[in-house]
Amino acid sequence: MALRRYRVMKANKYTIIICVVIDIISLYLMLIIKDSSSKSFVVAVGIFTGILVSLVSTMVIYFDKRATIYQAVKTNIADIYINLTIIHSMTGNILNQIQYFYNLKELNYKMLIGLAELNTSFVSGMQIGLYEPMFPIGKKYNAINEMKDFENDLFNLKLCIGKIQNVALEHDLLLTMISNSNRQPTTDESNRLNEFRTLVLVQTAKVHEYQASLLQKIDKIAGPFYGKGNKSWDNVKKQLFAKADMILKQN
Repeated sequence: MALRRYRVMKANKYTIIICVVIDIISLYLMLIIKDSSSKSFVVAVGIFTGILVSLVSTMVIYFDKRATIYQAVKTNIADIYINLTIIHSMTGNILNQIQYFYNLKELNYKMLIGLAELNTSFVSGMQIGLYEPMFPIGKKYNAINEMKDFENDLFNLKLCIGKIQNVALEHDLLLTMISNSNRQPTTDESNRLNEFRTLVLVQTAKVHEYQASLLQKIDKIAGPFYGKGNKSWDNVKKQLFAKADMILKQN
């Protein structure tokens, strides 16, 4: 279904181009013939007016679809900003708590993975795969291309958090095995536990920095889809940050 909609927008684009070319040719013929009573002139006028109607209707459909995609990007990028802000704050809290938790699974990396997965859903909601620009220029065109790369960044974020969770589970699995054996850990086991905990700490810190860089990327991508003054991204971002903060306080 999505592929068909993409083809429709692409087809509309090339239909517009073809109609413009045909109308220019027919108009040129009308200027050459000049004699409005001649059969050739009448045919040229008929072609010109018929193609013009098709041109206008196709342009309406094309620009309507483009506006829909622009609005979808605008809406979902705001949701991504809120979600990323929440993830960044939660990761910072986890980073400060790692040294105090005996079982690392209690740090709730699972929730972070779920929130990171939600980001990819927001990107899907943008429908940028359906976007077919009339000309490969402009701030919004560049922003959508950057959004396609940003989608990979968001997917990578989810993978990174998942890897940290796996290390945390390995740590806790070893702890459980030692506990079930009713004994003290060996020197090798103690070293492994320390390595697991250190790795979780270091990787969580790196992911926290990565999240901050993603928030900076959003600023660059979102700007072209927002207006100026009170409607600018800088002003909207403040409201979104306040909303994210409220969500965090409620939970």
